[in-house]
Amino acid sequence: MALYPVPAASHPEAVAVPLPILAVDAGQRGLYAPARIAVVRWPSGEAIGVGDAPGFDPAHWPPPRLGDWPPPAIRDWDRVRLAGTVERFAALWRRLLDVWFGGASYLQLADEKVEARLLLDRLLPEAMLPVYATLSPRFWTWLSEDGDQTP
Repeated sequence: MALYPVPAASHPEAVAVPLPILAVDAGQRGLYAPARIAVVRWPSGEAIGVGDAPGFDPAHWPPPRLGDWPPPAIRDWDRVRLAGTVERFAALWRRLLDVWFGGASYLQLADEKVEARLLLDRLLPEAMLPVYATLSPRFWTWLSEDGDQTP
């Protein structure tokens, strides 16, 4: 299951897209740590490659379970609310990535960084967030900083 992209630490003009596993174990749906990472150019989406996720070890299958799916924070939301939240997050995330890749800063940048973090906290299991920090440490630090400074 493809999730949200973050700037790829290994490719300056690309994003890394984690591919965690959505599975059912003992009757319980869950999101498991990504086994693979796709890398694509930003913003064209041209594929660069796919590789093992950091820390993935095929000898220890399945990967660690990250949490319930859907996450408890959104489990009871109706489809309209969930769709609206995902659309809002996707719009914020794209603007933040555009700034990261050299786009112009804008007046609401600091507020949108805060809002994006809050929405991400709702849309993903908490244990998925360190995966993003591992994939893109500089971006994750910038996203967590207060203020509207550009990277």
